[in-house]
Amino acid sequence: MICAGCRQDLTAEHFAPSAPLWPEKTHYCRPCDRRRVQIAKHGIDTGQRAEIAAHQGGCSICGHPEPSSRGWMVDHDHECCSGEKSCPKCRRGVVCHWCNVLLANAFDRPQILRAAADYLEAEKSCVWHMPVACAKRICGKDERPA
Repeated sequence: MICAGCRQDLTAEHFAPSAPLWPEKTHYCRPCDRRRVQIAKHGIDTGQRAEIAAHQGGCSICGHPEPSSRGWMVDHDHECCSGEKSCPKCRRGVVCHWCNVLLANAFDRPQILRAAADYLEAEKSCVWHMPVACAKRICGKDERPA
């Protein structure tokens, strides 16, 4: 089978499992198909994402120099382009998978991320468990109210 992307004559295992069932259809080998989908979604391919990450010094958020096994993710403003696609106006940078999940779980709302940072930086006190009597086994302290 000839790949429509790289024009190489490859065996069936280089294509999607259903490719041999549709001989009249245009087929792309797995790497070319991934590249085609990435370009359709964000206008840049894996190599370009890696170049951007190198220029940024790694992930735009955590600075990790290597992506996860899923590769670098394009972060974009979902108010401009909803869903999985993005345009040059709404792209913010390239992030690792974990930071992308962090942004998604915070619904891209800075106030949630600021509140999470405040929560992490707050001094641990016995207030969080006061409906239960304070005990060393709960919080490591023994601060019973007077």
